[in-house]
Amino acid sequence: MEFESFTRTPCKTISCPHCRHAIEFYHYSGMGGLAPHFYCDTCSNILFREEDHHKIRDREITMDLLDELSEDLPACPCGGQFRSEASPKCPHCKREIKHRDNPQRRLTDPYAIQIKGAHLLKLTNADRNNTVQTNNKDNYNPIQGIGCLLIFMGLMFGSFGLAGLTGLASDVELGFFGLQFNDQPGRIFWIIGCGLVIFLGILLVRRNRPPGQDR
Repeated sequence: MEFESFTRTPCKTISCPHCRHAIEFYHYSGMGGLAPHFYCDTCSNILFREEDHHKIRDREITMDLLDELSEDLPACPCGGQFRSEASPKCPHCKREIKHRDNPQRRLTDPYAIQIKGAHLLKLTNADRNNTVQTNNKDNYNPIQGIGCLLIFMGLMFGSFGLAGLTGLASDVELGFFGLQFNDQPGRIFWIIGCGLVIFLGILLVRRNRPPGQDR
């Protein structure tokens, strides 16, 4: 796995709570959207992955979600390991500067701290594209796509027939390959046909779900 590495010019200074030396760092604002981010357990490098950001959207922040994200955290280029419980380290005494929140609550924290000399690491475009392609391959089924299209078309054209049948739009003209369905029996036949198309679409979607999905 390859990373893009980003450095920032320090803009703030604090005293290490352990050795009292000055620590220079860059503080990312909430607008940076670095949630969730993870620190290396050996150095102060930061990992941010777009797929993690999408996973926490509209989901309850639970221990199960934390475990899911932590399972595949990669190794850091320094030889350490990115971990959900790791925090930045003082560059002088090497001791951790503990975060005030627990790892679960930190998943929604966008305010990353980049210690001077540390790097923000993101997946390269190639790795990011491979991740997206893998996800699409696992979740997309072309037969299901046809089924969804049939459902959409059946609903759309069926609404035209229903509007004509109920008098909401009496000037609706219904035709298919030269056949006209503009009288009341024809409109009923049209709606029945659209219902069959919808049924076929639902059948294709249900019969072609990926393995592991409930039917």
